[in-house]
Amino acid sequence: MDIFSKIARVAKVTIDEINKPESYVKGDSFENYVRHRLFVKDRYDLIQKTHTFNTNKDDYIENTKEPDFKFRSIKTGEEFFV
Repeated sequence: MDIFSKIARVAKVTIDEINKPESYVKGDSFENYVRHRLFVKDRYDLIQKTHTFNTNKDDYIENTKEPDFKFRSIKTGEEFFV
């Protein structure tokens, strides 16, 4: 990939991030908190995660309507949504 293609990709990602609605920015922060502080990798397997704003803006994925995460406790095997 040449340098101009890389610059174009970086520009697109930057523009997409700038244009992301504030509600999605807050949602991303919440999801990061949930995964990295509450349901950490060494205790919970991540089974399912809602698709990103950028994925859904061009081709909406129906299971995005489901809760943000589905986890499984490594200790008990219990599965649950958050």
